[in-house]
Amino acid sequence: MKAILASIPLLLIVTTACSNEKPPINETKEELFVLLSNSEFETVHEEYFSDELKENLSISQLSDLWEELTLAHGTFDVAADYQESPGGSGNTVVETQLSFTDGYAESRMIFNEKTELIALSFEVGDLLPNSIVEEPIIIGEGGPFELEGMLTLPTKVDSPFPAIVIVHGSGPSDRDGTAYAYKPYKDLAWGLAEKGVAVLRYDKRSLIYPESFDASVTIHEETIEDAVAAGSLLVQDERISSVYIVGHSLGGMVAPRALAQSDIFTGMVSLAGSLRSLTDIIQDQNIYFHEIGHLTDEELNHATADFRKSENLDELEDSDILFGMPARYFKDLEAFDDHSFLENTHKPILIMQGEDDFQVTATKDFPSWKEALRHHPDAEMKLYPGLNHMFIHYDGPGQGTLDEYLIPGKVEKKVIQDLSEWLLSRERNEE
Repeated sequence: MKAILASIPLLLIVTTACSNEKPPINETKEELFVLLSNSEFETVHEEYFSDELKENLSISQLSDLWEELTLAHGTFDVAADYQESPGGSGNTVVETQLSFTDGYAESRMIFNEKTELIALSFEVGDLLPNSIVEEPIIIGEGGPFELEGMLTLPTKVDSPFPAIVIVHGSGPSDRDGTAYAYKPYKDLAWGLAEKGVAVLRYDKRSLIYPESFDASVTIHEETIEDAVAAGSLLVQDERISSVYIVGHSLGGMVAPRALAQSDIFTGMVSLAGSLRSLTDIIQDQNIYFHEIGHLTDEELNHATADFRKSENLDELEDSDILFGMPARYFKDLEAFDDHSFLENTHKPILIMQGEDDFQVTATKDFPSWKEALRHHPDAEMKLYPGLNHMFIHYDGPGQGTLDEYLIPGKVEKKVIQDLSEWLLSRERNEE
């Protein structure tokens, strides 16, 4: 399900592939780094990327990502310690350490059955702080949609401690929320665990099982079912005292629905979420990208035609396509009454928003929560000047465009501090 400009594009993660036969993964994975080190980015792009990865990660952007690594760590030396694991749907996850003359980094690749890359990310090799530990975990183990995840736990505080489940934004996404040079979910996991909060993050179902996403899929199968399964694992863990759902972007948008459907969550946090219609948000994004020259007149006209059709959802067949997705998906989103639920729940709620977010905005989306929460006994709203959609500060070339995400950055410490204090304060109130 691909939107013209889906509400939250996570640009390194895609799902389709072409049919050219490729060599085995054990050959391909090594060839890739030889080609990258020789600056043969066009060859990597054309011969090893799936079709959608070619669309979402251009040759110049791939070059920029590799250049960031070499500028920070020197000349590439060798890739070692390859770790392969099944990713579901015939996919294979390959993680490896990259050694440079002045440092190291880590790479995570996901290959489909045809040995085409459907995901590629690099990460500067930060050392795991000695105040936290990480445990691999499986969401939905034994079921049809097993998902690999990571549970990050504090080691310097006594258990039990509160925990969060991070719920992804729209589109296929890995456990770290990888978007170009960003890994915001990993930043949150490490930062919060250092403050005494456990964090569970996992690969999204649409990344690992893309073939399961057809015209019958709703937000329940895409997001909520796995979030509840993740939360259910945590409530069975004696080290965990309470579980909160923390949704980013689309995940924040549907967090009230998840909270309403399951009693396992003590409360919710929305990071750059909205209560506005998803079709309104997508259309506003399309208009914005057209204004800054990132969308053609023809593309905007096509998107606007879909938006006009979406204004009469009830008249559409479930299988009709809007913004590259079936009308059923949007109908299901509209069926849940967020305002009614939020007016009647007493569970604690925190709304966080970056003021410089050009995808989910401080001017339209952040205020959408105010009316619904105006009488709520335990709701807070926090707006952060200078932070973008990933809660990262950026002030430089390409500001206000997706080029921001090419420059490495970390989730602002103030956001992590505020979120941890909010969670821990509610923990103290329950004691």
